[in-house]
Amino acid sequence: MSSLNEFFTKNGYVCVNVFKPDEVEKLREIIEKINGTNRNIGYTSKYFMEFPELFIACVHNKIVSTLKEILEPNYQLLPDFTVDVERYGFNIPMGAWHLDCATEKPNRYLSEKNYRFVKCGIYLQNNSKEFGGGIDVMPGFRRFIRTSNTDLDFKIKGRIEMYTRPLFSKTLDIKAGDFVAFDSRLPHRGTQPSKNIKKDKNNKLYYDNQGMKKMVIYYNASRRRYVQPYLKTWYEKSYLQNANNNLDFFNYKYPDSYPNVFLDELEKHQIDIGQYIPE
Repeated sequence: MSSLNEFFTKNGYVCVNVFKPDEVEKLREIIEKINGTNRNIGYTSKYFMEFPELFIACVHNKIVSTLKEILEPNYQLLPDFTVDVERYGFNIPMGAWHLDCATEKPNRYLSEKNYRFVKCGIYLQNNSKEFGGGIDVMPGFRRFIRTSNTDLDFKIKGRIEMYTRPLFSKTLDIKAGDFVAFDSRLPHRGTQPSKNIKKDKNNKLYYDNQGMKKMVIYYNASRRRYVQPYLKTWYEKSYLQNANNNLDFFNYKYPDSYPNVFLDELEKHQIDIGQYIPE
């Protein structure tokens, strides 16, 4: 087992520096162009289609090699790519601590020994005490105490986390250009800015340095075994109820909908994008 895989197996996350300062700046310029005058906004797959550079960032050589180590050599990407701008989770109970797998609650595969499904983040600013910009995690806290009732499994896990969080939570020392992959069952939240930071009534932060504005490219990657169950859950629970919400990725088909420059990179790395296949 590689040292990177050992670290992930123990802690449930890895953090690797990938992008140089000039590459970070180029990605920030693209996101600023998308963002315009909006604030606290998440941008979904259609913006990646317009700006393929965002897709290309997700398959950087160093990122792909990292994911091959901690997942499997022929891992799959999920089609739900997003960009978050200035999202901190203000005014959310418990400071926005959550599990990304919560929507998949009924599925027993979440407690399988070989389960590997990760949220990937490309962070384009330092994680600072003043402005936040990264994430806090509870290293190692990704397992479930399995009972015969999935709701009970989640309740037990949540209660354990709530009482142990003050002792075991950790703010990751993320630098601009870092790539973070963490287990979808790992408790985490966006690092909160200082309470003393100046904000307006809309929680807009005032920056002395615009390079500290929070911008993150998020996407998911998984062992192939878990791709279809994840997509099936999202399709049945959310997409069918509201086809115009932020699950627009179901409208795109692989490979036909994707830019050729991105497809070339996927082929080079011998990976692909999972698609929902109705039963």
